[in-house]
Amino acid sequence: SQVKRVSKEEAQRYGLFDANDPDNAFTLQADGTVEVPCWRHAIINFPHPLLKQGLVILDTPGLNAIGTEPELTINMLPNAHAVLFMLAADTGVTKTDIEVWRDYVGNPQGRQKGRLVVLNKIDGLWDELKSGEEIEREIQSQVNSSADLLGIKPSQVFPISAQKGLLAKISQDLPLLEKSRLPALEKALSDELIPSKQEIVRDNTQSEVEDMMGVTHSILDARMSGVSEQLEELKGLRGKNQDVIEHMMEKVKNDKENFEKGLQRFQALRSVFSQQTNILFTFLGMDALKVEVKNTRDAMVSSRFSKGIRDAMNQFFRDVSENISKSGKQVEEIKHMMDSMYKKFSEDHGLSQSTPPPFSTLKYLKEIAKLEKGYNDHFNTALNMLTNEQFTLTTKFFETIASRVVHVYEVANRDVENWLKAVMAPMETQVREHQLQLRRRLESIKRIHKATDTLEDRIAELEQMEAVITGQLDDLTKLQRDLAQALDFESGSQQLAA
Repeated sequence: SQVKRVSKEEAQRYGLFDANDPDNAFTLQADGTVEVPCWRHAIINFPHPLLKQGLVILDTPGLNAIGTEPELTINMLPNAHAVLFMLAADTGVTKTDIEVWRDYVGNPQGRQKGRLVVLNKIDGLWDELKSGEEIEREIQSQVNSSADLLGIKPSQVFPISAQKGLLAKISQDLPLLEKSRLPALEKALSDELIPSKQEIVRDNTQSEVEDMMGVTHSILDARMSGVSEQLEELKGLRGKNQDVIEHMMEKVKNDKENFEKGLQRFQALRSVFSQQTNILFTFLGMDALKVEVKNTRDAMVSSRFSKGIRDAMNQFFRDVSENISKSGKQVEEIKHMMDSMYKKFSEDHGLSQSTPPPFSTLKYLKEIAKLEKGYNDHFNTALNMLTNEQFTLTTKFFETIASRVVHVYEVANRDVENWLKAVMAPMETQVREHQLQLRRRLESIKRIHKATDTLEDRIAELEQMEAVITGQLDDLTKLQRDLAQALDFESGSQQLAA
């Protein structure tokens, strides 16, 4: 690989030179420069159908890099849609392979989608003294053994000969290409990995559509309820005298006045809700995290000993975990408050009693715990503290661990904001619709009372409104069904293709 010469200070910033390491003294050139690799990662353009479909490949420099490059373990592997785990047919699955698979690659929840194992160098098993059936049995035995040791299905293990596959492609030798089994791996990449990106988009689309449909359905249901109630009242006035109409008008006025008192309580609730939300973001907000990050960086930079650096990093994890725990308690308080308010409005004004959606911060705590484990494995070791300079440790910590914590907080903030909207939106919609229906009921009875409009004309108008809303509900149901079928068809097509 290509190298370049940089100053000793720059090499130290990259973590590629340690003045206290006697072995590094030999890498120091006569002019005071240090020879370092030109890059850690390279972006390579290559014409291939899979790449044209959107596949992005990150080729890592082997298992040793997982221990020596924490950003690979902590940032890149968890974010990868898929991982190709390379094994050699001549050595099989080693103890190191199993440890790396269990600690970094395999999914702890048991969901192994996007985790493929490549058993390379099967050409070492090709033996002219053996029959094709014997060679096939030996390869399949290696596949089954590897799958069993890694705890995956044999269908996720792909025996290939990369060297023979490349040679076959260059020489356009189709029989050799088929024998290398490289096309089977490429097909798996095409069938499993590319659709996995589509699956993410499909799931997000389905979730957003269901939310929009739910809100729209609630609005139409509220309108239908109000129109039906008005129709029932007005049909009940047929053949009745003016006294009855006046009594009905008085009743609607009282309902309206009582609801306006309820609106005052609702406005007070919104004020308390806003205060509780502000408290929540004092624990979970990005501003709070920025303070934690700054304090940790200052403590690490000002520390003269490795113990001080270790204490600062440990304190960082304690603080962020405590803040997420506090935000979880705050979420419960907000949910309890909204539960009570929904129930109160349902009892007093007949609004449909909705239950605020559940929300938990447990998944963010688990993510932080995983990052803390990564920190303990890669940073919080005596060897790391002794062999890395303060600047290098600080830089690596903030480029890997802290950046991932920031990402967890960003996701948590987005989820919490969406949840807060989902908690308050149904109440706001119902209050708005109920207020509108009360106003319409009162205006309708007033017009009938003043003989500015006939009873039958108003009933006909409401029946027409009812028919329009019924049509809108039918259209919404059909649209929801068509979208669900379209998304299911997309998923089914991919399964059939696989």
